[in-house]
Amino acid sequence: MRSGFLFRFSVVCILSLLAVIPAAGQGSRRWSWRMLQDWLKSEHEKVVSDADRIVVLTRNLRHEVEEKRETAGVQGIAERAREMEVKAQKLQEAVKGANKDFLSVAVVRLAGELRAEAQSLGKKFADHPARRKLERFRLFCREIEQRSEAVRKRASNP
Repeated sequence: MRSGFLFRFSVVCILSLLAVIPAAGQGSRRWSWRMLQDWLKSEHEKVVSDADRIVVLTRNLRHEVEEKRETAGVQGIAERAREMEVKAQKLQEAVKGANKDFLSVAVVRLAGELRAEAQSLGKKFADHPARRKLERFRLFCREIEQRSEAVRKRASNP
């Protein structure tokens, strides 16, 4: 009975030492001002890149929706695609005008609205009777939705 206690005690001691040793080697590492600035710059560049890609995706979506015969019978899809393109351009302008060191409410709001619109439009394409022919449009909407969510998260992070 005593040997079982000693064995458990030694295992606990070894595990606690293994947990402390890596932390002791690093010391109290804090983010320096330079590291923080580099991180913010990197995040801002990713947001700019995603916003640019969203503009391209919405432009391609609008262009293809206007050319596809299957979407001619669906009410409002072409207008919604145009509205998404306008919002994407506003998002791009807001991102380029935003200070990378501060939270931009306009960027977060526009990215959220764009994500919701892409999600709604993607659902409309998925529910359409010719959904197999419109799969490409749904994929456009899915990527717009994902990138908008990434922009929203990154922009609300600093």
